[in-house]
Amino acid sequence: MATGIVSIAAHLLSYDIVGWFLLGTNALAYPALLVITLCRLVRYPRAVHTDIVDHGRWPGFLALVAATAVLGSQLSIYHVLPQALPWLLGLAAGLWHVVTYRFLAAMTIGQRKPGLRTGLNGTWLLLVVATESIAVLAAAVASIYGASTPLDLLALAAWLLGGSLYMMLITLIFYRWCFVPLATADLTEPWWINMRAMVITTFAGSRLILAGRSLAGWPGDGQFVL
Repeated sequence: MATGIVSIAAHLLSYDIVGWFLLGTNALAYPALLVITLCRLVRYPRAVHTDIVDHGRWPGFLALVAATAVLGSQLSIYHVLPQALPWLLGLAAGLWHVVTYRFLAAMTIGQRKPGLRTGLNGTWLLLVVATESIAVLAAAVASIYGASTPLDLLALAAWLLGGSLYMMLITLIFYRWCFVPLATADLTEPWWINMRAMVITTFAGSRLILAGRSLAGWPGDGQFVL
């Protein structure tokens, strides 16, 4: 995920050699990490399930969603394998549904729940990052394959959902910071994802504005986002 982001930034800043090198790195790293994850799922399904329904560990699986979508965005920027983009979009959306709904179902019906201090940290904002990355990739696929209402609706829905999730999560995080005692160790948690979640939400909105297509009788998603 980080490699893809830096690669796209390098391309936008005209550091193409660096960008292509990082694209090649991702072309090797992503399949390798995906295979390792699948091997763990096959060999230790109970351990994987335990992690997915755990308040502290489940957000890590959302990095797989974001990495898949970022790889697709990276390929679209470099105009490589455009036929793979719809498949990566479908894979990212499918992984999002599996991870998110499984955890939310377990969290809702579970009787033993941790408090904010032990159950919530900055990694929860990966839910926003993963959701908005799908919006960005959907907009990229729509721009390559032409106007498509389903893709535009997917991009807009993911952007709106990611924004709503950000508002809910950042409110809980602010409450924890201000009203729950913080130990020194708590400050080492990945709170910096707050900035990343905000940045990708803004970026996804800008892609929708640039797309500027009409959606289901609305005046246009660009005007709506504004």
